[in-house]
Amino acid sequence: MRHGTPRMLLSIIVVNYRSWDCLEHCLQSFPVPGPEANREIIVVDNDSGDGRFDAFSQRFPQVRFVRNAGNFGYAHACNLGAQHARGELLLFANPDLTAKPGQLELLIEEHKAYPDVRILSAVQLGKSGRPQKSFDVFPTLWTAVPGVRPLQRLFRPRRHPHPRRSHNRLLEPDWVAGSLMLITAEDLRELGGWCDDFWMYREDVDLCLRARQRGWRVALTPRATFVHHHGGTTRTNFETESITRLETLISRHVFISRHYSGIRALLFHSVIALNKLLTQGAAGLVNLLTLGTIPALRVRGRVWLGLVAYYGRRLAGGDWLSPRAVRGASLSAEV
Repeated sequence: MRHGTPRMLLSIIVVNYRSWDCLEHCLQSFPVPGPEANREIIVVDNDSGDGRFDAFSQRFPQVRFVRNAGNFGYAHACNLGAQHARGELLLFANPDLTAKPGQLELLIEEHKAYPDVRILSAVQLGKSGRPQKSFDVFPTLWTAVPGVRPLQRLFRPRRHPHPRRSHNRLLEPDWVAGSLMLITAEDLRELGGWCDDFWMYREDVDLCLRARQRGWRVALTPRATFVHHHGGTTRTNFETESITRLETLISRHVFISRHYSGIRALLFHSVIALNKLLTQGAAGLVNLLTLGTIPALRVRGRVWLGLVAYYGRRLAGGDWLSPRAVRGASLSAEV
């Protein structure tokens, strides 16, 4: 928060990159902000560069728009939004997320009801009305083995609740999704902010792990419900979907490099690399045989090529960072 600015209760921070249509629905769904409402909305645009920033910001004069210097990822933009925020509470939300009437107020009520919960999220439903995955357990070498997580949910459902089913109690999973995350500005500062080594995905898992390591409670309430049009920002075209799917895999390695070391890290990296190279490579081979006529296979083929380049850079002495992340981009520029 900038020094000398008045405090308010809530700052809603939305990160955008060429997701204007989704963002429009998102902004329209939240109650109108302002001093009387004791809340504000901040949109951080990750250098969309498509000429729509100025016109769009004029359409929503009650919203504060911040233009990022580059597309350095979700975590970097969240930190930038937090720097501009005046709220005691920070609600981070995806642009393809919409709030049903009264649900924002319910989320704030739940935060007051559980003051010792330091990170709070709510139920996220897809367009069909079914719960989306918005929480889970921390990734481990054990959970990287196919079939382990379903067994955990079957035999220990209270410790491992299913993330795609309805629940009627306050859940305390290992982590909750950054697509909808409520935290105080003070707590975010104490955690050191979001880690912008992640370009996209698992920055929320990393943040929750650091909170858990301090003994903080992380929870998801079933009382408040939001709609998440999953894929509305990451599956808009072939290029975007290919990049985001690749970054999903890269972020796993970033997480491992931050929280594992020695032989455990080596094994964890190896299991993921071998698994994804084989599965994505098989899909890429079929893509060649079908002459690229199947869109899903075309994406997998592009992801496989990206993985080969990523692992090749690592074998050549590089780090596990995505070249798109702010630190990874600066390191690539130095080279």
